[in-house]
Amino acid sequence: MRLQRKILLNRSKEEYFSMPEDIFPYLTALGILISRKTQSTPEHYHALYLPTDANIQDSNFQLAIMETVTWHWHSELEFCYIVKGSCRFYIPNQVFTLHAGEAIFINSNCLHMVENTNPEEGTVYHTQLFKKEILIGPLQSVFEEKYISPILHNPQLQAVFFGRGKADIAQHMEAAFLTYLTKSTGYELLVRNYLSEFWLYLFENHLNPISPCKQGDEAINERIKSMIRYIEHNYMDKLTVADIGESANVSERECLRCFKRHLKTSPFTYLTEFRLHKAAELLVETSQNILSISESCGFSSSSYFGKVFFKHMGTTPSDYRKNR
Repeated sequence: MRLQRKILLNRSKEEYFSMPEDIFPYLTALGILISRKTQSTPEHYHALYLPTDANIQDSNFQLAIMETVTWHWHSELEFCYIVKGSCRFYIPNQVFTLHAGEAIFINSNCLHMVENTNPEEGTVYHTQLFKKEILIGPLQSVFEEKYISPILHNPQLQAVFFGRGKADIAQHMEAAFLTYLTKSTGYELLVRNYLSEFWLYLFENHLNPISPCKQGDEAINERIKSMIRYIEHNYMDKLTVADIGESANVSERECLRCFKRHLKTSPFTYLTEFRLHKAAELLVETSQNILSISESCGFSSSSYFGKVFFKHMGTTPSDYRKNR
């Protein structure tokens, strides 16, 4: 079992997972979205939200305790089931509000973020992440070409929401999650069967979904990913909107339009929030002084850093460190 307190990104700014690809490319997570000041111990969450016979000692299970899940993407397929509370899943052009008993499927390489709707009370969720290899068998098999690729490479199918009217699908996938945790005889075969049946449902019902994603949006998503990569590689430097746009070979105006239309924010707001996110990590995880942290995170002065931090976080940097 691994404890995760932030999104882990590779050099391309994709989220990565250390799962043994050639053995069983499947990962489970118990996720807790809650404000840092009200977070409890891992043991507390294990006792409340996992079966008593759960076997969580391998690296393919993780406990993720975070305040929010920032914009990111990954090649793995994702299925998330809400156990308690509610949260908002964002993808470009669309927001899904999920409550307990509801679920969402996120397609490969789809930009997404998650925020809790009640940070004090928290949201609890079960996540399953799996690579296509668990379903396709040999490369270029009939499974890959006929069933997997049409969904993976469909730019209109970014996410599928499973509300209360689709509780049977959500429970079907929740059975896969619990089967993996208990690890009874043949659990790998059972999990793969659950995933295959779920994939058949997607193929039969969502191959050509009604979606706000239009032809050409795939290229726009790649532009946004390029700009996000640039921000997250260079947040410590003085950046302009023109710099961010240039990283994706677009004008300042187009850069503003992409962020506003697809991520519902501005490049500068995204940059500021990312800097604050990094600063909060350094306040908790290091003993660096506040001046050093403000400079390393790209703020022009410690006084400006303190003002912006208080506006967004509701507390001063020093109190944030003291109370976490």
